Amino acid sequence: MDLDYYRSLYDAEWARRDQIVATISLPAGLLALLAGGLVVFVQNYTFGNLALNYAFVPLASAASMGFLFAIYYLLRAYFGPKYQRIPWPSEIHQYERELTAYYAALTHPAPPISKEVQEFLLDKYIAAADRNSVNNVNAGAYLFKAMQATAVSLVLTLASSLPFVLDQRQRPEPVTRMELVGQGGFVMPRQDRTDQTPQDTNSPAEPAPVTPQRPTQPTNKDVRTGVVLPKPE
Repeated sequence: MDLDYYRSLYDAEWARRDQIVATISLPAGLLALLAGGLVVFVQNYTFGNLALNYAFVPLASAASMGFLFAIYYLLRAYFGPKYQRIPWPSEIHQYERELTAYYAALTHPAPPISKEVQEFLLDKYIAAADRNSVNNVNAGAYLFKAMQATAVSLVLTLASSLPFVLDQRQRPEPVTRMELVGQGGFVMPRQDRTDQTPQDTNSPAEPAPVTPQRPTQPTNKDVRTGVVLPKPE
């Protein structure tokens, strides 16, 4: 196998990682909706009917547990694995220069430098592709578990909505109190006064010309594993 084949495997694992990261947005959005629904249920449930409590409390508790499991698996899928990349191009170039100087200092004939550098890159591509492949398998498994837990939590939340709706229907209506004011107790509307501020008749002074500043040159970005750089504006 040539170098291009293993480089394609290396690139494919990075592309697969990007697909996994993009898929995480779906369960993350559902979990955000579930969190809001569960908070509304718990804050507004009155616990006034014992029969409804026996249905609502277990369902809401189980939905919360599924929500927590989904959050855990989602975090493991995104932050758990550590991916591997080949050395920086400057490091590869420096290694090639040092290798050339090393063989130039020897007395016996030197082997082709390009072949040895290709073998070096081949080993790096294989090692990184192996590590990233295992990480993608593990991340995919955690993502699948997260989606399962999200689905279970969603079903339980919908089931807990039934006793919640029945509880809200049995909630007593709030009593509205009206206070009658006798004759002469009315309040005249007050007219707001606007302060009359004298207008400045003097024309504004023209701003002094501003000398444009030279723009700052952008610098290179440091990229860590698992961090996506923001797109330029």
